[in-house]
Amino acid sequence: MATENEEKDFFIVAAIDLGTTFSGYAYSFRHDYKSNPLTIHSNFWKGSYEGKIPTALLLTKNGTFHSFGFDAEDNYNRLTESDDHKGWRFFKKFKMELLKEGLNKTTVVKDEDGNPFLAIDVLRHSICFFKDHLLDVLKNKSPDVKKDDIKWVVTVPAIWTESAKQFMRIAAKKAGIDDGNLSLALEPEAASIFCKLIPIERMTETCGRKDILVSFQPGYTYLIADLGGGTTDITVHRVRSDYNLEEIHRPSGGPWGGAKVDECFLSFLSELFGATNIEDFRKKFKNDFIELMRNFENKKGEIGVVTKPNDIPRKFNLPLPQTLKDILQSKNIKSFEDALDRSQFKNKHKVTVKFGKLILEKGVTEGFFEEIVTEIGNYIEGIFRDPRCSDIKMILLVGGFADSPLVRHSIRQRFPKVRTIVPHEAGRSVLKGAVVFGQNPNIVQERVCPLTYGTCFHVPLLKGHTRKRKKS
Repeated sequence: MATENEEKDFFIVAAIDLGTTFSGYAYSFRHDYKSNPLTIHSNFWKGSYEGKIPTALLLTKNGTFHSFGFDAEDNYNRLTESDDHKGWRFFKKFKMELLKEGLNKTTVVKDEDGNPFLAIDVLRHSICFFKDHLLDVLKNKSPDVKKDDIKWVVTVPAIWTESAKQFMRIAAKKAGIDDGNLSLALEPEAASIFCKLIPIERMTETCGRKDILVSFQPGYTYLIADLGGGTTDITVHRVRSDYNLEEIHRPSGGPWGGAKVDECFLSFLSELFGATNIEDFRKKFKNDFIELMRNFENKKGEIGVVTKPNDIPRKFNLPLPQTLKDILQSKNIKSFEDALDRSQFKNKHKVTVKFGKLILEKGVTEGFFEEIVTEIGNYIEGIFRDPRCSDIKMILLVGGFADSPLVRHSIRQRFPKVRTIVPHEAGRSVLKGAVVFGQNPNIVQERVCPLTYGTCFHVPLLKGHTRKRKKS
């Protein structure tokens, strides 16, 4: 989908996947790709999720780069603990802001304190962090590698407008990546490219080649849903006779990502403890608020886990910060239990607080997912009604949100007649697929045009009119 510099045989292809919740990079050497396309390297930060780190950016008071990822979160937490954070710029989940209409160089995003900052510079600093990190890694592995030896691929959601994609290009250029060294890859398309290479079944070639492991036979049609933190992007591909891909349904989707679950949880806390109290907690004790939401992010993967018949049902429990209790007490609410008694959840036995822990029954936690999984299921169902997609044999779920047992179970229940698979390394499918796309930009041979135009039209012949009279 992007402009490629196909004449040059780049020594290295590197992909950057800036996600709403997690981000990362991966790369492969040209000689490795030729021998095995899946020989792809990525950096593993301590505590990272499948080689990715939180999409969190910290800038100094002067607006210069300070840190990214876990470091940004930890540094900002330390600043807030000593009340030295004022003037610093901390950004999280800023990618969703790029869905705005009329995106331009003056578009701003707000930091944690609500202060505006140019969106183009937030993107620039984020891209530059991964670019510089990889260059430092390569200095040790391949000291002779030059800047122009690297082809960069930056991933973008399928639902982004053309202006948003151009915005990403401008940000990458400001980060030091030349146009001739840059491609954009649609996230669901990149994931599809990666999944096509995963060995699933063995078949015999009849063209004089030896038996090889391939993912799908020619003619195989599958839907791929990239379930990310901010968006769900979906496309449908068919494997051609030459094992390249043909696009059957253009990439599309909506703002249905895992971040919506976080929003539902936050709304629940507001209903439980009071919206004003939660907002005060968020403003006055930023480090504890960030830690609370980080704990929820880490534990929400347990929601929907199927237990064995004789197992005791799992309850979701989350430690509540003492500082939140202090906020409540300042409003004449004696304890967490007192807040529960005053809320709509009193005597419902699905929500309890014991020893400073919030304990939730299955029905409550699954409710955080209800709206989002319904939206995703409805959209996929609409694609299945398209005559072009009548022979879909498989649904592939990739992206970090695809790791949720509840999401996987919901999709399988909604479409029981279609095989649903979550491949290994679902969270890195987009990233690795983007590397493969950079090595072989022609792997997708046919695409569906998102827009068309015509130069003339013909009105259908009306009943009762003779063709002779209507000839022109």
